[in-house]
Amino acid sequence: MTKIISTVICIIILLNLASCGKDESSTFKIIDEIKYIQNRAPLWGDEPKIKLELIQRIGDVDSLGDNYHFFRPTDVVVDEEENIYVLDYGDCRIQKYDSKGKHLATIGRRGQGPGDFLSPRCMNIAGDSNIYILDSGNRKVQIFNPSGKYEGYIGMQDKFPHHLRLLFTGEFVFNFETPDDSNPALISIINKETGLIRIIGEVSAHKDPVIWNALNSTQFDIDRNDNIYVCFMNQNRIDKYTCDGKCIFRTNRPLQYEVIHRRQKSGAYQITNVARSMAVDDEERIWVVTFKMQIEELMKKSMENPEEKSELEKQMTELDVFDRNGILLCKIPLDEGNVYIRIFNDHLYIIDYGKMYISEYKIVDM
Repeated sequence: MTKIISTVICIIILLNLASCGKDESSTFKIIDEIKYIQNRAPLWGDEPKIKLELIQRIGDVDSLGDNYHFFRPTDVVVDEEENIYVLDYGDCRIQKYDSKGKHLATIGRRGQGPGDFLSPRCMNIAGDSNIYILDSGNRKVQIFNPSGKYEGYIGMQDKFPHHLRLLFTGEFVFNFETPDDSNPALISIINKETGLIRIIGEVSAHKDPVIWNALNSTQFDIDRNDNIYVCFMNQNRIDKYTCDGKCIFRTNRPLQYEVIHRRQKSGAYQITNVARSMAVDDEERIWVVTFKMQIEELMKKSMENPEEKSELEKQMTELDVFDRNGILLCKIPLDEGNVYIRIFNDHLYIIDYGKMYISEYKIVDM
């Protein structure tokens, strides 16, 4: 009798799982303990249960003074006192503001000396409150204390790191601009004292180096539990890993175009741009800046209707929001196109690389 009851319970569980996997908006399958999710439509449909409320904009064209003007900003971090640090890539410096947008300090300058920058890509604040800036041009991670004093660096030697995050354990998480045979992982975890301790994920190999690089171009973020989320820039794919390297799921979303990676007969490459940036919030929701159209489509529509070009550019991207399990929740329109995003607490920061300003939004659950 016990055996029969156990069998019935197992059947019920399997039927429930199957019904979950056949939801109208998404389906999934499990292969080698990895959950593969096919999102067909947002779970919330056309009525998102979250919205963004603009708080402030720093660095717009009407700002007065050099300390409020950026040249290709690429990143933002926020400290425990809610001070805002903007990485001004083009000017090789960091601008520090209070929570209201008042300028407090300028950190760093262009150069190759201690505390100087050549190509500062991204930054993070660690548990010790120090600011860690990835400077690919100098192949270093530059370290500053909260007051802006230079504290030293971590050398990258012959590596070209492209993106940096910090685990709560204090370890560094990198990806590299061009994975190759000597660096066969998507993500590398490094201890600043002992060096490489773990690699995560496998690159997608291809005989053509240009396509190889496109297939493995990624950005990533880390949640409060040190899970690592990897977003592929030229693939319709987002992976979630534990910090010890186990892949939990791979998910995607519906797109309005075909994803292509090929070299044409003319010698030119056709590489689809799928994502621009990504971030994870405190609810472990995944926010991805996704392209709604390709540049070729934008150019074609702009030639047909030149007066509508600026409006078309506003339709280039959107925010796709996933839950912690990889289910697409909603799509939120974006007025900006060439942007990066970061999330701290319940605030989302949009870094407009082209128009060169920072927009701060509050994430509101409705």
